[in-house]
Amino acid sequence: RLKRKWVPVSVVRFRDDGAVPSNPPAGAQEQLREEDLDIVTHLRQVFEERPIWLRGPLEERLADKGIHLNISTMQKTLQMVAYLWSDGPWRNSYVRLGWDPRVAAN
Repeated sequence: RLKRKWVPVSVVRFRDDGAVPSNPPAGAQEQLREEDLDIVTHLRQVFEERPIWLRGPLEERLADKGIHLNISTMQKTLQMVAYLWSDGPWRNSYVRLGWDPRVAAN
């Protein structure tokens, strides 16, 4: 049986000081399978359209593109393009790596 180390998505708290994550967590790339790379490309496009997403609308947007993911694949691929807010006004929102809604102009 193949055992993989699970790499969690980067999580940010509203009152944390400093920069938001601009790169995927260490080890995230290594846990992807070849078929996941296409999904990462689609996710990058979706996060270029809009830098912040709730999970439900994100899943709907991907479904519009014909992409239906299980929870494990969603988590593995999302961390390549986004981080997660754990509290505050963006609680449970996935945000494009490097983009900070606290300092964004619009």
